[in-house]
Amino acid sequence: MKETSDKKIAVLIDTENISSKNIDDILDKVSLEGIATIKRIYGDFSAESKAPQAIAWNREVAEHALMQVQQLQNSKGKNSSDSALIIDAMDLMYSGHVDAFCLVSNDSDFTRLANRIRESGIDVIGIGTAPGVSSKSFVNACTKFYFLSDKSAGVRKPADKQKPKSGKAETADKSLKEFKGVKPLPIPKNVIDTIVAAIENADLDSDDWANISQVGSVLRRRFPEFDPSHWNRPKQMSAFLKSISEFEVAAAEDIGKPSGSYIRIRT
Repeated sequence: MKETSDKKIAVLIDTENISSKNIDDILDKVSLEGIATIKRIYGDFSAESKAPQAIAWNREVAEHALMQVQQLQNSKGKNSSDSALIIDAMDLMYSGHVDAFCLVSNDSDFTRLANRIRESGIDVIGIGTAPGVSSKSFVNACTKFYFLSDKSAGVRKPADKQKPKSGKAETADKSLKEFKGVKPLPIPKNVIDTIVAAIENADLDSDDWANISQVGSVLRRRFPEFDPSHWNRPKQMSAFLKSISEFEVAAAEDIGKPSGSYIRIRT
């Protein structure tokens, strides 16, 4: 059985059903499960298209290395991308080139597809807008289902339940000021959001501490070019994370944990 970090995942997005503003959140959630080796979006992306939501996806193609699957909308009111997505999913399933699927939609029409893929022993990760919007039958047909977050409110902070027993996990890494003799640059919001998602979806105890090795794996899967030195930060993962004020880092022995270093969202 493959480790989660090694899973090759086919990400298939119904753009007529999901807004392009969610692409970073979608890829964050996929990174929690494995590597997005296939990233396809389905819809009518032509200049003549009257589907503004699909057209908005055009702006995301280059940045996120998405493959467009053009599907003309031949009938008014019909989701023309459904059939193309389903056919591609079945082809990929029989090819044996992927370990799991991520179906991004709210549409109940994908319930049978999710069931069929799972009958073949392959996991299906579903991603939809929100409870009550995503079809309940589709949600229940998936191995795991994520709802897209509203990140406009910033970092979610859990209740403070435990403080480190020593001062090793400080508000900021004092040595950071001396890193390469230059001032650290701000960390991009999408990187912060990915760290938050990794912490929130880790196997947490009641104290909200997540193992840094898990968070680091998610970061590297999500951003192939990940390198803290881009922001004048230390490359060592625990030192890098300690340099970000939104997070709190502690050594295992200081918080009564197994070996390693741990991180949580600062309260």
